[in-house]
Amino acid sequence: YRPLTDVSYRYCTWAAPLCDRLLPVLGFILYEGIVTAVVSPDTFSPPIPADIDKVIHEPARLLIMANLYVVESADFAFLMNQTGMTWGNLSSHISKLEQAGYVAVEKSFVGRRPYTLLHLTADGRTAFQTYRQQMSRLLADLPEQ
Repeated sequence: YRPLTDVSYRYCTWAAPLCDRLLPVLGFILYEGIVTAVVSPDTFSPPIPADIDKVIHEPARLLIMANLYVVESADFAFLMNQTGMTWGNLSSHISKLEQAGYVAVEKSFVGRRPYTLLHLTADGRTAFQTYRQQMSRLLADLPEQ
């Protein structure tokens, strides 16, 4: 182990845009010219937050949450059309979101046909806003390349 202050920039070429910001908080272990960061947990947060909501982070559920976030409520057929998911796939993901308390499902009949209406709960709306903030911070810290 060697502290970063002893490592020249030539070892940081893979992360040159980040080197200036990371200098005070990282050390490096050099192995055959490959730089491996040694992170102090007190001074540097991981690139992907450990507390990121895994329920929302899954791509299909993220798509459902994003669609429900911008409307007051949506029926099942609307979400099927917007997401391109099959009935079974959408139903499975909605069940997971409902179990997490993020989506409320209201089932009824219109005439003799079943009708499913969905909306984000207050907890779901808060969780989605938190997720968006975490991802925005993560993406804002990435270098332009």
